[in-house]
Amino acid sequence: MAKKMESFVTANCNTVFSNLNKVDNFKKTRTHNITVELTKELSQTLEEIAADVGAKKINGVSTTKDGTKIIKFKNKKSPDAGESFPCVDSKGKPTALFPFGGDVVRLRIWPLPIKDDDGTTSVSFLLFGCQIVEKKPYTKRENDFDEVEGGFV
Repeated sequence: MAKKMESFVTANCNTVFSNLNKVDNFKKTRTHNITVELTKELSQTLEEIAADVGAKKINGVSTTKDGTKIIKFKNKKSPDAGESFPCVDSKGKPTALFPFGGDVVRLRIWPLPIKDDDGTTSVSFLLFGCQIVEKKPYTKRENDFDEVEGGFV
């Protein structure tokens, strides 16, 4: 490794999806995770860190159907079934709210170099904190469907 890697806080990121309010048990991984848009600034920062650790690949990066680059950050701590991931508000105070699609966040992430089976190194970025910078207003829509004659009641 080129140098000791430490956690850092990202610039503002647009949330695409988050699973911080409950445990994500997909493929029995039991993690909390958040997916954000991969901006040029964030991409450049992650690429510099990857180069520092000799990584050929950044794990968690993908592209949506509309061509938007995204990245998923996970917390590998094995949480209890009902445990949520702690978030803070824009003043750094704990909040009971969680980010969802469209919300703006800053994340504390930590690079973890991984030696892959083929002998190359990749890097994952683990989630250590989430600050909600801007919360999109949630509007509940009671019923936006027309009645279907003779349908299920």
